[in-house]
This record gives sequence, C-alpha cells and structure tokens, in this order.
Amino acid sequence: MRSRAPVIVMRQSLAMVAAVLLTAGGTLQADPIMWRGKTVAVAVYPPSRLQIVGAGAEFVIGATGGLAEPGNAAGAKLQGDNAIDDPALHVARSLFLVAQQQYAVVAAPDVAVPRLANPKELTHAAQGVDLLLDVSATSSVVKKPFSSRYWVNTNMFGRAIDVRTGKVFADSFCQMVRGGDPDPLTYEELIAENAAHLKAILAREANACLEKFKADVLGIRS
Repeated sequence: MRSRAPVIVMRQSLAMVAAVLLTAGGTLQADPIMWRGKTVAVAVYPPSRLQIVGAGAEFVIGATGGLAEPGNAAGAKLQGDNAIDDPALHVARSLFLVAQQQYAVVAAPDVAVPRLANPKELTHAAQGVDLLLDVSATSSVVKKPFSSRYWVNTNMFGRAIDVRTGKVFADSFCQMVRGGDPDPLTYEELIAENAAHLKAILAREANACLEKFKADVLGIRS
C-alpha cells in the first residue's frame, strides 16, 4: 500500500505558505506621535479593476457576441454590472475614521492622484496637509486549474506619508488568498444575486487587511 506521507507533508507546507502570506508585517512601523492632532488627507485613485485570471467562455461581450473578453475587460464589466465597490477606498476611509477617533486627526479634502503615483507625486498633490493616507489594492478572481471553479484573492498595500518631508513613515502589505473559503466556487455561485457571494468575500478580505493596517500603519494594537 502506497504511503500518504508525502501528500500530508505537501498539504502542511501549503498551509504554512498561506499563513505566511496572511500574516507578513509592514516594513515601517507606525509611531503614534506622528498622528496626534495632524491634518490627514486620503489619496483617491481611479477605481481599481477586478482582475479575471484564467477566464473561460463564460466571459463574453454582449448577449450574443460570442467573443471571450480579456481578463481586465471582464473584471471591469463584472464590477460595473454588479456595482462592486473599490475595497482600497473603503479601507482608506475606515482607517481615517479610526485615526480620527484614536488620535484626533483633522480631516483634509481628498487628494486625487493617478494610479501608480510615487511618494514625490503624492506629496506634491497633497501640499497643505500634514499626512497622506494611501491605500491601493488589486483583487482577482482566479480560475482553479483544470476546474470550472474560482478563488478570490486580494493584495493590498497601505502607507502613511509625511507630506512635509515626502517620506513614508509607516507601511504594510496584506495578501488574502482563496477568500477564506474551504472550497472554490463556480462562476454562477460568485455572481448570483447581484454577485452577493463575491461582494461578501471581497468585504471579508478588505476587513482583514483593515485590521492589519490598524496595527501596522496606525500603531493601534488590541
């Protein structure tokens, strides 16, 4: 009888990898003194697109077009058809509210910035405020190989920038893989009832990143 030990070891290794991805900390840890009483603006990017990876024939242009859409176009259509919010902006605004409650920061107008802006561009756009809260994200619906089922993943990066010096003084990366679900879902399950299940997974992943950013970016630890 063949031993199952290698399979067990492989599964344990994958679980350890997932744990590392979910718990990796930021490289610059927050100093609460930096936040107290400061004026804070939120960086607002063009809405991030939901990425479709490994899309099959279910992603088509129009009702009878019969042409497979590229992943980005499919993701944009899925977002538009189902009014799926940008998780990065939700997390950024939620972080600001926490900072306001914890450190009495003062709200400054949002700062509109181009996608992939560097700290120098961000600080130039945010002149007149003390700190800029910057959160960006990429979410993806990833097809499981040799299957008709999909995982949902979110990568999110959060940081705080001192506008006066142009330097990042706290940052964190959060990677949520496979949506926290024990099994991947079919496309029909994800988009049923106005994509209710997909929205719930994205919200769950965003809230997990929010909790991580409270500790790493704001320095608030329970």
